[in-house]
Amino acid sequence: MLPIILQLRYKASTFKELADRVSINVSNNTNERQQFYDLIYNKRFIPAGNTLLAGIDPIRPNCAILPSITENNFDELSKRAKILWTDRIGIGFDLSESLNPIQILEKLSVLNSNIKLGHRSQRGNMAVLNSSHPMIEDFIKIKTINRNLYNFNISVGFNTNLNSDLMDLMSENAWKNGDPGLVFLDRIQLNELDYLGKIKTLVPCGEQGMYDNEVCTLGSMNLNSFWINNTFNEKMFIDSVKLAVRFLDNVVDKMQINDKLLLEQLYNTRRIGLGIMGYADVLDRLNIKYGSKNSLQLIDYIGNLYKETSHQTSIDLASEKGICPIFKNTNIKRRNVTITCIAPSGGISLLTNNKGFGIEPFFREANKLSLEDHLITQSTWQKYVDNCISKTINLSHTATKSDIKNVWMYARDNNLKSITVYRDKCMTSQPIDCVSGKCNL
Repeated sequence: MLPIILQLRYKASTFKELADRVSINVSNNTNERQQFYDLIYNKRFIPAGNTLLAGIDPIRPNCAILPSITENNFDELSKRAKILWTDRIGIGFDLSESLNPIQILEKLSVLNSNIKLGHRSQRGNMAVLNSSHPMIEDFIKIKTINRNLYNFNISVGFNTNLNSDLMDLMSENAWKNGDPGLVFLDRIQLNELDYLGKIKTLVPCGEQGMYDNEVCTLGSMNLNSFWINNTFNEKMFIDSVKLAVRFLDNVVDKMQINDKLLLEQLYNTRRIGLGIMGYADVLDRLNIKYGSKNSLQLIDYIGNLYKETSHQTSIDLASEKGICPIFKNTNIKRRNVTITCIAPSGGISLLTNNKGFGIEPFFREANKLSLEDHLITQSTWQKYVDNCISKTINLSHTATKSDIKNVWMYARDNNLKSITVYRDKCMTSQPIDCVSGKCNL
């Protein structure tokens, strides 16, 4: 699998070649080049897919957020979207200002499906509709009615006070097909600056909420690489997090985006997303059950190091290179508006031989765990993450609609920023068999 991924997706014949090429193109000097090479080659940190094409293609963002799309600006924004999709950039859309969000969503889906990227499928997208929209019930049901919207995840945007009537309808449709998800927009806004506007939607896999015309660059720490004889190397982890933040901040300056508004906002906010992967592999190595007390203690230990080190590094980079422009009239002295989120890390996990993506459990155990195991894991990690976490609450095929409603309630009561569920075999085209772990694509 590794040679195929390297050659087809990342255009390298060996992992060494990949690490060398990326480090050359992201570093600013010889010392950084060697440090970045060691970091990647030893699989302690892996940047996200678009950055791994550095030296072959221009470095593109992983994801972008466009302004709220309406009937009036559809032609303008869809032209921008097609350019971004062609450059392998996934997009988050807010439909809340449109008169007919269903029609807008269906038109966007058709446009996206016409973008061809060779061996890769179309980039994913997110559509969020605020719960107060007059057509919210139709939106909640759309993926049950129209099965062709495979290239969009959909979520309902709430403030923390949930509408119980919508919860029943959301539970029914998520039980049928895994959509919609739920996002607490007010909680995401707490870490942001109101004078830049409101955050109204998320990137395709839900790990970042961002302002209009913002982009993000991602990468993940491979937790499984820091254990020597089942002992965690704390110093190596701290040093690697420092380097990873510096790497991602360098990527901001080296990106090329075929959209002037996105490029301007990129330098304005310098948003990065340092994540975590290989968490389940560590638990397996230490014989710790996912969701157990010991697993949560491990999250608290690693999560605190991850958060404190990454934030301090952004502060140090601000002293060295200058603070993030949007902080100039504030008391905040960071280089980046936010620093951490947890992405799904699906493709890059294959490069590390990890079996667990992001903070997900192994596929074979995913739907055998209790709801509480999934939820308490996500809520514990959330304490140490600036932005959001891409995680699916996997349910067994026998899970009920009430079980799903309980997930929404838990998310509300435990400070989660976004949440999504999936009931095993609720869709015939399911890409992963949760029992065998076999890929059905």
